[in-house]
Parts: sequence; C-alpha cells; structure tokens
Amino acid sequence: MLISEEYESGAITNLYQFPSGKLITEVVLPNPKTPLLGSADYEMLAEQDYIKSAAMETNLVEIKEIFEEFSLAKKSQYLYSGIREAYVLMAKLYRLEDSGLLISAEQDIVEKEIWSVSDPVERELKSKEVYNRVHEEALKIWLEKADAPNRFKQRMERLYGEFPKPIFQRLMSLEITTEPKELVNP
Repeated sequence: MLISEEYESGAITNLYQFPSGKLITEVVLPNPKTPLLGSADYEMLAEQDYIKSAAMETNLVEIKEIFEEFSLAKKSQYLYSGIREAYVLMAKLYRLEDSGLLISAEQDIVEKEIWSVSDPVERELKSKEVYNRVHEEALKIWLEKADAPNRFKQRMERLYGEFPKPIFQRLMSLEITTEPKELVNP
C-alpha cells in the first residue's frame, strides 16, 4: 500500500507499507530554486522547456495539441504547466517500467549468486534476504506506477479545476522516452 500526500510547499510524503509489515517513509523535498506549480515562474520555465525539448521529444507536440483541445487549459494562463506535468508523468511511467525490467534482470543474476553459496543453510538465508529485497523493490515500483496517474490528475485539477477522463486517456496513449530536465530559476 502507498499513502502519498503532496503539500502546497511542493513537498511529498510517501508511506510504503509492505505485506511483510515493513513501513518505509519517504519525504521528497522540492528544490528551492524550482517554482511551485501554478505560479507564473513555473509557467514561464515550462514554456521555455517545451520549446527546447519538443525538438528531441516529438510527442510533446502531440501533448500540446491535446491540451489545446482542452478548453480549460487553453483559456488558462497555465497551458505549458499542464504540458510539462504530462511530460513528467509519462517520462516517470516509462522510467518505472524500465526499472521493473532491471529488477527482473537483477533477480536472475542474484539467483546465480545464491546458488554459488555451498552451505545450504546460508544459501536459504541469502535466498530469503534477496527475495524480500527484490520483492519490496518491485512492489515499490508497482505502487509508484499506480500512484503517478492519480497525482497527475490532482495536479491538473489544481491548475484547471477539473481534468476530463478522455483527455487523460489520450495522453496516456502516448509514449515519452526522454527524461525532462528539472525546471530551475536562473
């Protein structure tokens, strides 16, 4: 289970609860040089980033077209903020998918390492330790993948008041493979 809360300050608290009963609390503090979502500075930096990034990530143009068809976004002063948030969401989902594949590959390597331990008792202990670690990492990725779209919708509702499901579904059909750069005030 993941309980995630984002505060007006931009800080995020994630509480991961695993089936084993283990709890992990993660606090993500925003970079103080990064303007907050919904500010004029964020919108200005998001527009500048769009202009730079659209040449490398061609699906950004399609994201912009989708947002321009969403009347609340088009009429608002935060069109590029929404585009930026969609870019960040889809890049995060791509990165999490990639992380899941890496964990699977890591598990194969670690199994060879486990079988290299000759003592059966030590091998069993090592196996449980590795299984629990890999299982927790995979579960954490799965929870983050499930939480990311909800957080995105909350941020869109903060910007525009609502965010229609058809717009969201169209955005989710796109793939972003480049990693967005952090928006930082000069």
